[in-house]
Amino acid sequence: MMYEFYRFPEGAVKSGTPISIYLKIMRRAALSPYFCTENERLPMKWISFEKGFDLYKLIFTPETGLYFFNFKTNNTELSGGQITVYDKNFKTPDWIYGGLIYHIIVDRFCRSGDTPIRGDVIFHENKDDTPLFLPDENGIVKNNDFFGGNLKGIEERLDYLSSLGVTAIYLSPIFKSYSNHKYDTGNYFEIDPMFGTESDLVSLCNEAKRHGIRIILDGVFSHTGDDSVYFNKYGNYDSVGAYQSDLSPYRSWYNIRSRNDYDCWWGISTLPTVNKNDPTYIEFIRNVLVYWQQRGISSWRLDVADELTDPMLDNIRDAAKAKNPESIIIGEVWEDASNKTSYGKRRHYLLGNQLDSVMNYPLREGIINFVKYSNAESLKTCIETLMTNYPPPVINCLMNILGTHDTARILTIFGTDKTFSSKTEMAEFSLSKEEYSLAVKRLKAASFLQFFLPGVPSIYYGDEVGMEGLIDPFNRKFYPWGKENEEILSHYKKISEFRKKTEIFKDGLYKTEYATGGVFIFTRYDEKDNLTFATNVSSSPHLLFTRIYDMLNGEYTDTLNPYGFVIYKTPQERTLNEQKGFKIT
Repeated sequence: MMYEFYRFPEGAVKSGTPISIYLKIMRRAALSPYFCTENERLPMKWISFEKGFDLYKLIFTPETGLYFFNFKTNNTELSGGQITVYDKNFKTPDWIYGGLIYHIIVDRFCRSGDTPIRGDVIFHENKDDTPLFLPDENGIVKNNDFFGGNLKGIEERLDYLSSLGVTAIYLSPIFKSYSNHKYDTGNYFEIDPMFGTESDLVSLCNEAKRHGIRIILDGVFSHTGDDSVYFNKYGNYDSVGAYQSDLSPYRSWYNIRSRNDYDCWWGISTLPTVNKNDPTYIEFIRNVLVYWQQRGISSWRLDVADELTDPMLDNIRDAAKAKNPESIIIGEVWEDASNKTSYGKRRHYLLGNQLDSVMNYPLREGIINFVKYSNAESLKTCIETLMTNYPPPVINCLMNILGTHDTARILTIFGTDKTFSSKTEMAEFSLSKEEYSLAVKRLKAASFLQFFLPGVPSIYYGDEVGMEGLIDPFNRKFYPWGKENEEILSHYKKISEFRKKTEIFKDGLYKTEYATGGVFIFTRYDEKDNLTFATNVSSSPHLLFTRIYDMLNGEYTDTLNPYGFVIYKTPQERTLNEQKGFKIT
């Protein structure tokens, strides 16, 4: 049965917004179509007939929630879609709009001055070393090798980050713990001594603020370390840990069946899982949030947000916003966060009472598939799905990533499709000269999209200077100070400067103009401006519809060269109403 459906307004809507639903269906017999959600079946009203098609309409006024809909007519069910309805009072802090996030693993970025080196760690004097990856004699990878990066080192490099256009620094965990990655928290109220002191963090926050930069901390609240104040498996802390005694004040935080049988994160015994619904634990984390925000922290990225319960997420938002309404809560969610199901339950991260933003892994995959495999159609689908499903306040502050500490370096991804049989093979791998050259071209095209599509770009430290590396720990090498790829760095500074001086990136709307093969063209626009962005990742030139002035490179052209990209004023005038939704004529 031939049919089409439309709705206005499009995309996610505020609660209480009337939505006009239109169903255009080929006439075959008398029909009585219904608009159906999971809980409602509403009749649609016939309004016109033209060229063999009946047009039906319904005005649907939903409250906050997620609605999956379809149409039913006689004995036929017609597919539909998703409507995200968010709290009408939902607002995300606009200081991040149009900004740029820089993601740092503290131990691997920069060292300044002397900091204490624990006696039980392996310290790399040579910053070019490959991080250790082989298990010890007991078959355990201890993650106890360090390069000496610290908070003072980050403060020392604020001028560099400012020159890159950075407006927020996201720090991987900084609290005291055994490992180099710090996702095994030992004490939520203490900075790891190898990273510095509490006063060092306060100083970094204050100095960053003078540079127009805010600090985002990594909140790891789904599990702790077994070597922690709270679990204290090895007795290294002056506390009665949950592992040591049923009378421990932390005992209700964990599910412990016996000394060697307890719930742990992904089966890793060093990371005992926490009972996220335990009221004493929730109250404890509320205090953690407030404590560090009082010392200058701006916002939080929540590790494995889909493993945190709704009550916990509600409390995290409440505590963070109570102290600082401008705090942003960013969740680690790898899928479409608007309709994510975890642990058998539909989540409601983005409806206005939990997260402000998420790490945009779907867009990352869309960009990679386009740049490597010339799949513009899949990128179009990816972007337009996110634009449909995510509330505008979320879209404006989405954390648009190409690389993170959990992925291979983006340059390496763009340079090779090789598979590896062992970590030893991974450790020894680097791109050939030809692979590296191709990867740089692809990275430039990918970052062009990352910076100018809706959301806020996030640079994983060193991606902007050409760092290579496969999966953890080879993606976590020390920043190559003095050995940067200046070509790549110059490119990042160029697109960052354009982004910084153009208001349209704060909350400008989006429209796909062309998406075929290796060519992707889109428009960003608002009441004042219309800009078009075009890139070609194929091996053949693409002729533009007319000669244009490329605002990024300062020259006239009528051709998109292979791996080229241009920015130009949208040639034809287009009103906002014409772009916002379906119009019945």
